[in-house]
Amino acid sequence: MNAFFWFLLIVFSPWRIFIYIIPFLARIFLRRLAKRFQNYAEKDNQNTPKPEGTVNVDYAGDPQKKSSDIGDYVDFEEIKDK
Repeated sequence: MNAFFWFLLIVFSPWRIFIYIIPFLARIFLRRLAKRFQNYAEKDNQNTPKPEGTVNVDYAGDPQKKSSDIGDYVDFEEIKDK
């Protein structure tokens, strides 16, 4: 009887975990993730009144950073058609 009990426990425990516990944890994780995205969207969409004519630059590239792997320079000549 003891071996049969352990057999049932081993067989049905993973099933219970996959059916009940994992979806519960996934729901909690997705709610937290949705709340985080909602907070980010609300923060991003705040309408702060700005004076007319102001310019806001969110990102400006590093002007001093130059790459030598930009590409090859090809010298060409224009040919006039007759």
